[in-house]
Amino acid sequence: MNRSNEAKLAQLAAYTLEMRAKAIREGAADPAVEDLAAVVKSRFDGDLEAATKSLIEELSRHVQTAKDADRAARERRQWAWNTLTVREMAARRYALLDEAERCQSRAKTVESEHKTKVDALKAQGFSASEIAGVLELSETASAEELKKRHAELLAEADAVWRAMEQHVAAVLAEGLAP
Repeated sequence: MNRSNEAKLAQLAAYTLEMRAKAIREGAADPAVEDLAAVVKSRFDGDLEAATKSLIEELSRHVQTAKDADRAARERRQWAWNTLTVREMAARRYALLDEAERCQSRAKTVESEHKTKVDALKAQGFSASEIAGVLELSETASAEELKKRHAELLAEADAVWRAMEQHVAAVLAEGLAP
């Protein structure tokens, strides 16, 4: 059932409950109460306490079943995220992120060193064209290359993350997890 239908059914159920409550407030008998009384009478010989106890036990079983299912699902997800393939992918991702951080740090250092040199030459009275002649453009190009490499590494790390998610989803969908 799709979400739209679920929402419509929920609205219909809420409306039905509101109408039943309104009818009861106005003095009408609630057929559900009559049905419940009939069940209590037939299954429990009219013993409301036994019916209540039975209902609580049944609800407790359903709650425990739901908890067990949730725990099992959580364990399957945990197992899927701890497979050798995912651990290897994670190691690759962390290596990419570390390298990206080093590239970013080196680019900042290169830019800072270049700026320091330019400022020193300006302080000595050199013009911009003279500074450009003295300093090689390779320094700024190197910083730009490092920034580009940083972006590439981050993109690759992101792709590895998506591949990890897809792998886990596939493992869970195929029921390969215990």
